[in-house]
Amino acid sequence: MSWDPINGIHNANCNIKNINTNSKYNVIINYKNGKNIFNFVSNKSKIKKSVLTDFSIEHNYICYFINYKKDYNLLFSEKQINKMVILLKDINLYNCIYIKNILKNWNIVLFIHTR
Repeated sequence: MSWDPINGIHNANCNIKNINTNSKYNVIINYKNGKNIFNFVSNKSKIKKSVLTDFSIEHNYICYFINYKKDYNLLFSEKQINKMVILLKDINLYNCIYIKNILKNWNIVLFIHTR
């Protein structure tokens, strides 16, 4: 399913596969015809950190979607969001929309929430 404030809820036009094990976090997205459009492969580090509240909570109360000018409120549980995160390492990202090695020249820290 896909949702946005303009078009509402509708069926996605792709297949999404998440691989989340003790050591890996991968996301693979293919169009319905099988063409790969996004491939994110990474290893989980042993490092767990807290996320700053103003980053994870405060900036998410008012959201914007693409170039839609009207903001909307995002409702969520602060306790569910404000948890420890696991840093990702050895990241390889491919997508057919942007440059192929989008992370190569950027100093980006990526993480996932613990469960």
